[in-house]
Amino acid sequence: FGLLAICLVVARIGKAEQFHAHHENVLGTSLDMCIEARTSAGAVRAEQVALREFDRLSKIFSHYDPLSELSAFQALPPGTAMRVSTELYQTLQQCDEWTKVSEGAFNPAVEHLARQWQACSASGALPDDAAIERAVALLNQPHWKIAEGELQVTRQTNLPISLNAIAKGVILDRVAA
Repeated sequence: FGLLAICLVVARIGKAEQFHAHHENVLGTSLDMCIEARTSAGAVRAEQVALREFDRLSKIFSHYDPLSELSAFQALPPGTAMRVSTELYQTLQQCDEWTKVSEGAFNPAVEHLARQWQACSASGALPDDAAIERAVALLNQPHWKIAEGELQVTRQTNLPISLNAIAKGVILDRVAA
């Protein structure tokens, strides 16, 4: 599955020690933290701050949590705009950039394709060429439209999206910061 590892440096001046913490089921995986701090109390505070940030950002990006901001956005009918957090806004912008740079190889709507393959696996039948072509055509549509500078995003399709391919990195960067 995966392992998240993060090193937090709390003490910038003076002699710092390394403190280690391990947690299960953080963003669906194991988390090992190496915290440099002058005291164990400082390390515990840094660990608590980091875990709160993991929880806060998970409530934005999770497509498993029906109460997350991403789930609320996905529940919108196509053509509906929503004011979103800075974190979701910036991450959707990054998704657009990676989709463009990768010439479509990176696509948050790949969740639609994954669900189709799961259904095929359950039924024991492969999709026919026409079904694959329809799915690819759906994936190649814009899934949202970002209103530049307004923290507003309009849902363009009803395809399920997943930010799993980018959100963990975004979250780790923010926790480390």
